[in-house]
Amino acid sequence: MSKEFNKLMNAHEVDDKDYVHDVEAVKDRIKEEFANADEFLSYIESDEKAAKAFFDYSGSKPYLFSVIPVRKSDRLYVKKHTATQRPYYHSHAFYEIIFVQNGKCGFFHYPSGERYAIDRGSACLVAPGAVHALARAGKRDVILKAVVPKEIFDGILLEDEKTNEGEIAVFENVGDRAQSYFQNFVAENGKDTPLSRISERGWLALFLAELFGEKEEKGGDIIEKFDIYLDNNLKNARLSDFAAYVGYAPDYVSRVIKRVTGTSFKEAVETEKLAYAKVLLCTTDMPVERVAAECGYANASGLYKQFTATYGITPARYRKARKKS
Repeated sequence: MSKEFNKLMNAHEVDDKDYVHDVEAVKDRIKEEFANADEFLSYIESDEKAAKAFFDYSGSKPYLFSVIPVRKSDRLYVKKHTATQRPYYHSHAFYEIIFVQNGKCGFFHYPSGERYAIDRGSACLVAPGAVHALARAGKRDVILKAVVPKEIFDGILLEDEKTNEGEIAVFENVGDRAQSYFQNFVAENGKDTPLSRISERGWLALFLAELFGEKEEKGGDIIEKFDIYLDNNLKNARLSDFAAYVGYAPDYVSRVIKRVTGTSFKEAVETEKLAYAKVLLCTTDMPVERVAAECGYANASGLYKQFTATYGITPARYRKARKKS
């Protein structure tokens, strides 16, 4: 990292550390940066516990407010996720790109509360409306957050590449070329000149194009692992478990499965369960209740309902018909 970059990162740390001890300064930032500033300020002024949680910067676990803060910005900029910032659940009216240059970033998913680690060299794209929280940064963590107003983001990507409202996509082990584009974007953003403002958008466009191109290549790998996962976990298949298995956020995994297979995670699991039920009905003498259990249904009625709705025949009649043929 260059001396200029380190100087900029240190300036971000100092700026955040200085203002957090001034309650009025924090309130001024709320008014400037929150789309629902009036509603949020009114809420924390009337809720002592919420106010204490918001102004206490020593906390390490994300706090979920009854009124979710919504950050806004009409400016394209990059900011370090500083060690001063405490975790709290919030959303954005803009797109945010999180890039981990060093260390790792703890990411809390809402509403599950599950924490994911975004490792060095990886990126995360948070779409407007996605409620989330970032863990406190460590001293050696260098986590960059690029704020991209929606109109700028929408003007860069093709329609079929865009991330849907409320989605979160994690891109592991971003390639060298994409990382280089991002570093050039950060460098131009720090200059803040008429020419640099044009250049920064070009580098950002190249970074996003490379990022989504890499994602297309990784989609096939996720589907291949999905087949393996279902072979071994059909009874208790869960999206969060599979996402942890492949190392991506659940929202991203769900979108890849839908894009590649044309069905949702839940629909794909149901299809596999019914297909396995047909195999067991044809090749074994297991009671239907046992077949249901082997396929992950809580009881036989669940299998009967899904099997009949899908194939137009009950499991028992299907077995009888197959034996006659």
